[in-house]
Amino acid sequence: MKKLNFFRECKSIDEVKAEYKRCVQRWLPREGHAGDSEQLSRAENEYHEISQRPKFQEQSEEVKEEYLGYPNKVKILIKLGLDLEMCGSWLWVGGNTIDHKEQLKELGLRYSPNKKMWYYRSKWSRSANSTPVDMEFIRKKYGSDAETGEFVFDRQYPPANTSKSGEEVMV
Repeated sequence: MKKLNFFRECKSIDEVKAEYKRCVQRWLPREGHAGDSEQLSRAENEYHEISQRPKFQEQSEEVKEEYLGYPNKVKILIKLGLDLEMCGSWLWVGGNTIDHKEQLKELGLRYSPNKKMWYYRSKWSRSANSTPVDMEFIRKKYGSDAETGEFVFDRQYPPANTSKSGEEVMV
């Protein structure tokens, strides 16, 4: 099995997805940014190589499908010029989203009127809060890569993704 370079520190699927988002933001060629296609290709190959690992193969079809569809969502959002921020396992999307409302819906994102931002989360990663909380609370509780481009945690990373049955989903 090939040794990972980009995702070697990742302990869960959520951490792999967050690191993949950072790689795409850094290396995806787009208007005003030359990017680095070679580095992006290496990161994409590693991302997909993880899906061939025995631990990953034990996951439900739903988990596999969501994981394999994630790279396309991230690339589209970045090419649209939107602001992406990972907070825990949720991907928050801001910026000029009004022009892209229908496309965001098609990608499976939902709108949070309280935060005036769109978000993407796995189907099994629902909020436990019954009352709305602001983005600063979310950033402090789960960490965010918006400020520095790297995750910042005030506490240990939240539990790894869990399947509907509650079993841990690890890479």
